[in-house]
Amino acid sequence: MYIGYQGSQKVFVGTFESRNGISMVMIPAIAFILIRSEYIYEKVRNKDILLCFMVLIIILLSKSSTGFIVGSLLVIYVLLLKKIKIKLNINKLMSIYTIIYTQVVIFRIQETVFRGFIENTLQKNVTLTGRTLIWDFIMKIIPNSLIFGYGRNDIIAQNAIIRDVTEAHNGLLEILLCTGIIGLFVFILILLNVFKALNKSNSKISYILSMAIFLYFCIALTESAFTYTKIGFWILIIISSNIEKIIKQKDNLEYQI
Repeated sequence: MYIGYQGSQKVFVGTFESRNGISMVMIPAIAFILIRSEYIYEKVRNKDILLCFMVLIIILLSKSSTGFIVGSLLVIYVLLLKKIKIKLNINKLMSIYTIIYTQVVIFRIQETVFRGFIENTLQKNVTLTGRTLIWDFIMKIIPNSLIFGYGRNDIIAQNAIIRDVTEAHNGLLEILLCTGIIGLFVFILILLNVFKALNKSNSKISYILSMAIFLYFCIALTESAFTYTKIGFWILIIISSNIEKIIKQKDNLEYQI
């Protein structure tokens, strides 16, 4: 917990961090609620859905529109999984994410195709509150230290064209900036191990985890969501990499009962 700033106004930042930080805590929280329900009761109970909606209200009160949309999609998906048996594995989801990432971060589709909608209807800035300007700056300096990166320092704050900027506001760019190709390679290896485990498991828990990771990655389009402080994401990764053991333990427990 610490004191932060919104413009010139001092604000108290609680346990769940600031507006965007809340969604990075609450999205995994929704996943944990649903996974626990499925693990213990083999169904998503109404009281668990109610609890998820309470979490969504917290996100809504934080005024994080991205977090609220992503959290709502996770709850809706689980409800559909319960009724219609919609099963999207992690490979399909990450293929979708790759397309979204290239269109938003590389080709900036929001600045061309959706400019009118964003500016006139949503009354928002096509730079995503200056984020695209930060991305341009980072992509410009990354080649100067491509292999090892710059480490966790204030290089962005020193050179940024937006005041008080201390991060890349993009998960993958943050990894590349701080740890270079080596760090990004290690991160990809971790993900491949996780995706392999999720693909081998044909359980509802694995589908919930897959969707939660995908939606968390969507948040990481505009936030540095993969740093070591984002423990919710790393708990999702740890659970996913051990999904086979978790399901096996569950089956053994049911057999003993």
